[in-house]
Amino acid sequence: MLIVSYGMQMIRRYMAFAAPTTLITMCALAVWMFVRADASISLSVDAPLTGGAMWLQILQAAALWVVIYGTFVLNFCDFTRSAKDRSAIVRGNVIGIPVNMLFFAVIVAVLSGAQFKLDGHVITSPTDIVRTIPNMFLLATASLALIALTIAVNLLANFVAPSTRWWTSSRAG
Repeated sequence: MLIVSYGMQMIRRYMAFAAPTTLITMCALAVWMFVRADASISLSVDAPLTGGAMWLQILQAAALWVVIYGTFVLNFCDFTRSAKDRSAIVRGNVIGIPVNMLFFAVIVAVLSGAQFKLDGHVITSPTDIVRTIPNMFLLATASLALIALTIAVNLLANFVAPSTRWWTSSRAG
């Protein structure tokens, strides 16, 4: 609420802080896990899932994608309302969605594959890896980055769209 109380400019500043913080933290975690796993990862399990368990995993992954990209789709007009022109929207979507999605997918594959190689557990959350950090300073840093990410996602999902609608209507009237 403190960030929102300072308006859209403060939200923009916070996003400019949270995005690189998240990216750097996730890259650092991936490198750390990769090194811990002797510079290799496991991309498959010995006994793959079949039947209902397999379909449950597929449905959970599909639901996660819908949740992540549902916010973009529902708020697309609000996110693009103040774009300079159509080419800025296209450029933002090409760089912002597929490039970032691919980059974070690689990070997730490294994190998950390294964690599975280390202890045979499939992780379902970055907090599973953060919990295994042995250094208190690094643990605190990673935890703060996850908190910053959580705040950023909630700002985007819950405050940007209503704020831009209010701002646009107040300028028109």
